[in-house]
Amino acid sequence: MFPARPAYTLMNKRFLSSLPASLASLVLGFAWLFSLALTHAATLPEGYAETHYASGISRATAMEFAPDGRLFVCQQGGSLRVIKNGALLPTPFVTLDVDDFSERGLLGVAFDPDFTANHFLYVYYTAKQPTLHNRVSRFTADGEVAAPGSETILLELDNLNAGNHNGGAIHFGTDGKLYIAAGENARGANAQTLTNLLGKILRINSDGSIPADNPFYGSASGKNRAIWALGFRNPFTFAVQPGSGRIFVNDVGNGAWEEIDELARGANYGWPECEAACSPANPNFREPIYFYPHGSGIRKGYCIAGGTFYNPATVQFPASEVGAYYFCDYSNGWIGKLAPNNRHQVIDFATSVSSPVDLKTGPDGRLYYLARGEGTVMAVSWTHSFAGRAGSYQGLFYETSGGVRHGASGFFSLALRTDGTYSGKLQQGTKRHSFTGTFDVDGKATNSVNRPGTNSLTTELLLDEDGQITGRISDNSWEAALLADRAAFAARTNPATNFANRYTLLVPGSAETPLEPAGDGLGTFVVDTSGRVSFTGLLADGSPMAQKVPLSKNGAWPFYVSLYGGRGSILGWILLTNSAQPDLGGLVSWSRPPGPKPKVHTNGFAFDSMLLGSAYRAPGANTFFDATSAVVILSEGGLGQSVTNLVTLGPGAKVTNTGTNKLTLKLTQKSGAFTGNVTLPGAKKATAFKGALLQKQQYGGGFFLGTNQSGHLEFRPSP
Repeated sequence: MFPARPAYTLMNKRFLSSLPASLASLVLGFAWLFSLALTHAATLPEGYAETHYASGISRATAMEFAPDGRLFVCQQGGSLRVIKNGALLPTPFVTLDVDDFSERGLLGVAFDPDFTANHFLYVYYTAKQPTLHNRVSRFTADGEVAAPGSETILLELDNLNAGNHNGGAIHFGTDGKLYIAAGENARGANAQTLTNLLGKILRINSDGSIPADNPFYGSASGKNRAIWALGFRNPFTFAVQPGSGRIFVNDVGNGAWEEIDELARGANYGWPECEAACSPANPNFREPIYFYPHGSGIRKGYCIAGGTFYNPATVQFPASEVGAYYFCDYSNGWIGKLAPNNRHQVIDFATSVSSPVDLKTGPDGRLYYLARGEGTVMAVSWTHSFAGRAGSYQGLFYETSGGVRHGASGFFSLALRTDGTYSGKLQQGTKRHSFTGTFDVDGKATNSVNRPGTNSLTTELLLDEDGQITGRISDNSWEAALLADRAAFAARTNPATNFANRYTLLVPGSAETPLEPAGDGLGTFVVDTSGRVSFTGLLADGSPMAQKVPLSKNGAWPFYVSLYGGRGSILGWILLTNSAQPDLGGLVSWSRPPGPKPKVHTNGFAFDSMLLGSAYRAPGANTFFDATSAVVILSEGGLGQSVTNLVTLGPGAKVTNTGTNKLTLKLTQKSGAFTGNVTLPGAKKATAFKGALLQKQQYGGGFFLGTNQSGHLEFRPSP
């Protein structure tokens, strides 16, 4: 499987036999080169980088992370080394008297699931006495070394003849049992018998006893009852997936194929009757989930090695990688992976790796590989982190020419994770359409967003370094520009000190045509210290509005409210300026479809309005304005002429009517909105009105509903 002394034993016999005689001689003649510590960097996908983690490791065979983060590495000669915080400790954890001829030696290490409490770890090595055989023993850790005299022998495997095909990997399954990979010692018949442990995956308890639920517990005898599955050639490495407990076994092939098998209780994987898939198929044997041919280049090789599932406690790679199975080929020096959602799809990951013999997913979410050719451990990281831009984004999309149309506009929201993956929604009216994806290293992403019952939308997104998303959204008939900002505030760590306040606003109407509303819509809202806007209001036709949305770092508010059961909307960017006057502003577009409700403007309209707004503080014992008298003026809304009403202003925001028309007006001190009614000349019934006070502008605006148009209300100090 890997280099041994003398150097020529590195070369797999089947590999040499496949070469012309002259080339085989050349390879053998220069086999010593494989013992040199050549230094070079692996070739990784864009967005990944490797760093040197530790070096000085001689003839490495396997590695495993301890629960406390230390990395233990097996050296074929018998030393179990400890890497702590990236430094190889000078004193081995333990040095065993092993036979390290050919592929024998110290080959595997595992930690007890309760290691933190009992300090047990387990090793697989080739013992010399009383005869050559592989052994599984348990040691007790005492800090950085094994406690003297703590070795407990758990399992003695069968005597060895050949130096190769020892297997050697050991891992605990999620069931708490210790699984052991044993090679068939270059004798294929061993793999198909229940009378020895060779060519098998074994399963024992942590104390060395054999579980009674093993599949051959009743049909095998003695230690052979430890057999869990059979039909393997040289299962040098395997991996257990956290959570699911699935086990993938890498079985080194013979003359044509390398394979990955999914371990199953009592299954037979066919060796030596079959290598990889049986031809013709044999129902007695379980076929591999993936196999690749012998040869040179990527996805070809001669020695499948280290495997690991990417399921770390801390995800450092993109989230799409979670669940992927990484494996490598020792001879050709590459790392590949089985995609998490389709385990038969293989994706190239790294090339030019120096004799990779093992892989591990680190507790920090990096991928570690053990390069026997260089005597190093390397750590692979995802470098294109989106951590500085991760968060919640909100924005708007609409056409930028020809006016804003309800059907070609909407609200955009997206949650971005640190690995560049995201989930988002597009809102158009009352309908919300979800989508997911991943930004590439340039911050670009494209989605096709399904809309049931109609054509899909295409999104093209660009994420910049400052935390803003731009792009376009389109269907077959329109194209809208997109802008979205990241929610930047947090109440404790980054409070929205400059914007946290209570505000009022008006949506001014127009008196140019009776088809458009003459009255002012109104709204009140609060910005809390987390930068979140909580808004309620009324449009000038009486339609209610409400929205909760975070501000951007610059005080930008993507204002969007679905109206009329989703058939209309009002939207636009509102900017809180935190200036002397005004405190906010922005252009909004209001789309109202034709229809009988509300009773005014039944022909519908599309109308743009420039907002007015002000910070607001309850008057308390003071008056509405810096005055003692004011006027309330009603106009438009079917009135032949405007109607002016005189009032006096008293402490506590009290309003007293002094005019000839019967009038009441009451301020909601907490919000700054007011309501009232007036009996107009010649009218039998009072007309209700609603409005909001802009304190900085010393002005109040609002609306009343006329016969077929909303009327305008003005409330201001007397001239």
